[in-house]
Amino acid sequence: MLDTLEEHADAQGHTRPTRGEAWSIRAHGLAERATPTVIVWVACVALLMCLVPAIMLVSGAAVVGPWMDAARVTVQFLGALLVSVAAGAMLVRAGVIHAEAALVALAAAVPAWLLGALTVASWSVGFDEADAGATRSWFGSATGTLLICAWAVGAAALLPVAFAMLGAVRSRTARITSSAGLSVTGALALGVTAATFVGLIVGAAAVLIVASIQLRGLVPARAPQEHERSLVLTPTKRRIIVASSAAAAVFGVGCAVFALTGSSWAPAVGDSTTAMRVGILAGALVAIVTVGAGAAALLPRMGRIVLGPALALVAALLALASSYILDETSPLSWPLHLAAGVLTGLAVGLMFAPMLPGARWFRILLIAAISVAAAISFGFMVITAAAFLAPAFAILLTVVLLRRPILLNGTAAVS
Repeated sequence: MLDTLEEHADAQGHTRPTRGEAWSIRAHGLAERATPTVIVWVACVALLMCLVPAIMLVSGAAVVGPWMDAARVTVQFLGALLVSVAAGAMLVRAGVIHAEAALVALAAAVPAWLLGALTVASWSVGFDEADAGATRSWFGSATGTLLICAWAVGAAALLPVAFAMLGAVRSRTARITSSAGLSVTGALALGVTAATFVGLIVGAAAVLIVASIQLRGLVPARAPQEHERSLVLTPTKRRIIVASSAAAAVFGVGCAVFALTGSSWAPAVGDSTTAMRVGILAGALVAIVTVGAGAAALLPRMGRIVLGPALALVAALLALASSYILDETSPLSWPLHLAAGVLTGLAVGLMFAPMLPGARWFRILLIAAISVAAAISFGFMVITAAAFLAPAFAILLTVVLLRRPILLNGTAAVS
């Protein structure tokens, strides 16, 4: 390629690349250095940085003083910047956008995230000043101005990316208009997501998972091995799973109905709070059957890798049930509830374990990061609503197995 470029330069009488060619060379050089391994490491660091604000808020460290609050915002938006860098690098390697567009977007993303961090800091300072009844400082009053600037620069950063992704649009006017609209709305959405660290954690975890899958080159469903022939979902096993999931669906719906309405037709239960606690307790125990049935149905497709997540979910449901067995004033009730959320996040992390690259210690680190991200973002909410969600999954599992029974080799079972 270099020989071809030199011959072209000699034919044109050029002794050095033009300014556009030089920037194109720099852009492609940076893109070539963004290997899948580098992307995974950047995404991992980004996820860890995005977890810091959540840990600080849970531990109360963020309310110690203004310096701790400033540190939280700084780490939060540095993580957002690294997430955008990793996501952009993946788009470049996938051929979705060109290296030149990615370089322009990166150059604009740095001041955009900086202005976003200043916007959040200004809002925090202004809120504290208003709460204390003090005179508003110039920084506390600049939230609106900083927000508009961050929005504008963020839209400018997304514009070359959107323009490159809309290459199939033939009309240049329509392409520019659509790119501008996507950039403006996308910048606002990303800014709001970054300000709420839960959405940022989910985004960082998603980028890490996708980058890890690309690096390892695996898919969740793997081909069966010879030593796993005992995992065949025979007609007898299928009937047992169907009966179990159907029973779990019936009893689960009953538990959910009791939790919502039990106090009105079962006077012995007491008030609605007690009925809710009893319904969630029973529903969590019934959900264990649903988890077991789902794991048994997935074994022929995915192998023994489903056992880890299934055991973590069972442990989470047992912890949830234990927290509701105890009195709500018990000192162990809340720790057990937290343990249930953490175990739910661990189940999510173990689900992606076979797709993660690197040495064992690095994979353990990735699993821990994904598990914490899942627990903080949705683990606690999902496990609390398990008594209401599990019946729907049980019904879905029953219908799928009845309509399309699956054997280990992926063919329909003949009973």
